[in-house]
This record gives sequence, structure tokens and C-alpha cells, in this order.
Amino acid sequence: NNNNILDAMIKMRHVLNPISKYALYNKLKLRCVPLQYYFDLVHVGKRTGKSPNYLGNGQAGGNVYYSIPSATRLDDAYLRYSCPVWENNEEDYLSQLQTLDSPLIVIAIGGGCHIIDAAEKSYFDTSTLSVLLKPKEQFYNDGISLYRVIAWLKSDCFLWTCLQINGDADIFNPKFLFEAFVPYIKEFYNDAQIEEKVNEILSLEREFLAVESSYSSDNNLTNGEDLVELCDRHNRLVSQKAGEIEKIIKKYMAINDEEEKMIIEDLEYEGIYVCDVTETESFELISI
Repeated sequence: NNNNILDAMIKMRHVLNPISKYALYNKLKLRCVPLQYYFDLVHVGKRTGKSPNYLGNGQAGGNVYYSIPSATRLDDAYLRYSCPVWENNEEDYLSQLQTLDSPLIVIAIGGGCHIIDAAEKSYFDTSTLSVLLKPKEQFYNDGISLYRVIAWLKSDCFLWTCLQINGDADIFNPKFLFEAFVPYIKEFYNDAQIEEKVNEILSLEREFLAVESSYSSDNNLTNGEDLVELCDRHNRLVSQKAGEIEKIIKKYMAINDEEEKMIIEDLEYEGIYVCDVTETESFELISI
């Protein structure tokens, strides 16, 4: 029947060009080490206590980082590099939370991965299952940069490996993390361009959140169309930077044109956001 045919078609997507896909997967894996080589995986469950009613994208600064579930690799999940954060100084509430030993990376199950690098004392709360990637001693011994790791976790290459392991788009499934891998290439971690571009994205996010908050806090500035324009412009800016990072990563992974096409086609078929690396137009944030 039609349901069986559709199910068979979906499964066949994962066996098309099996030799080429195996060769590409093996090529990526040979340039990497398991995620757990550099990180301890700390699973965090949702608290049973009442949490503040956090809504929206967070704030430009704060002390409570909050993991929120969202659909896999939607624009906001992919484009956001920093974890949503709010200011909260309620002692009873903070006493329930885990104090962060940053820097680290948060992976929200079903919602993306985010970097936290806070100099001040901060806390972590979650409304969904999350995994904290805490750097091990080997991470520091090898001089690995967290900014280059987050760039890899956001890359098409990494997301494509998720599909090969899981067979579906649930790319932040906890079981996958035990099979995931990160680059083991000295030149990759020495490339200053990657860290520079990730920091530019983080800076854009802080600017965006600062401007966005003025829309919601001042009724005179609340205008749906303008806010949509602000969000779209920010996403295009970040997409442009992310596209530049994609090119660098694919260079280190020695991805040729045919392999890149295969990666993009698989991600697009699964409805996973793919950054347009051909984007060259520049944009500026709306000033209020």
C-alpha cells in the first residue's frame, strides 16, 4: 500500500550510492577522533522544580543559561551558537541549579548545540534533556579550541555523519553522541579564521538580542513586520559567516564537489537546514 511504499522510499534514501557514502563516511572518520576523546558527556535531565517562564531568545547577558527544545536544525537552532541566557538572582531558585564550570558546550536533545564561555559565575537550567560536553585533560593538552569544535558541530559534514549513524534526522539523540567524532587535525585547530568567524557570530547574536529586547520592552517599537525583518537580516548575516566556515571545514576534510553534492542532497531531503555558502551579499543590523 501507499504507506509501505513511502516507508521503503525513505529507507532507500539511506542506501543510495552505498559505496560512495561509505567511502565518504570513512574519509571523515579517519580525520577525526571520538567525541569522548576530548569531552566528558554529562547528561542533564529536566528539573522537577518549577522554572521561571523563559520565553524567546534570551538576553544579551545574564547568569542563568537555559536549554530549550526546538525542532532539529531549524534556522534558529542551527544559526544560534550561544546558549540562551537570562539574569536571575533568586537565591532559592539558583540553589537548585548546577553551577557551570565553563567553557563547555551544551547539546539540547532535538534542539541544537551551543557554546558557553562565561568568565563570571553562572548556572545551567533546562526544560529538556541536555548533554554538557566538558573538556577533558587531553583537550587542554592538545591545545584544542572550543570555538573550532562548535564550528564542526554546526557543519554540514558533522550533521551528515549523524544521518549515517542514526538513519534519521534526530541528530542529537543521546546514543549518537557515543559514536560521534570531532576533527583530529592540528591545522584545523590552528586556523585562526574559524575562531574569528565564530566570535563574529557570537557578537552578532549579542547585538541582535540587545536590539530585539527593545522591541518587546517598548510598546511604541512593537511592530511585527519590523521584527521579522530584523530576524531575517540577522539570520542572513549569520548564514553568510557560517557559509564561510563551511568552506574552511570542507577544505580540511578534503571534500570534493561530488561529495559535497551528496551531503547537501541528503540534508535537504531530511529537511535539515543547509547554509548557502554562495551567499556573498553583506547586511547590517537595524539600528534603533
